[in-house]
Amino acid sequence: MKARQRRFYFDQGGKLTDRFGIRSVPARVRQQGRLLEISEIALPPKWRTAQ
Repeated sequence: MKARQRRFYFDQGGKLTDRFGIRSVPARVRQQGRLLEISEIALPPKWRTAQ
C-alpha cells in the first residue's frame, strides 16, 4: 500500500462485493463526487485461470 500510495481492502467475507454489487474481481471502487465508480480490472492472459 505504501509503494502505491493506495488503500487495499480484502473482502474475505463478501460484504463489500455484496454492498457494491461487484460481480467480477479484481475491481476498483473510486469516489467521484457523491457517486461511486466501480470498474473491473482486466488481467493479462497469463494471470487468468481456466474455468
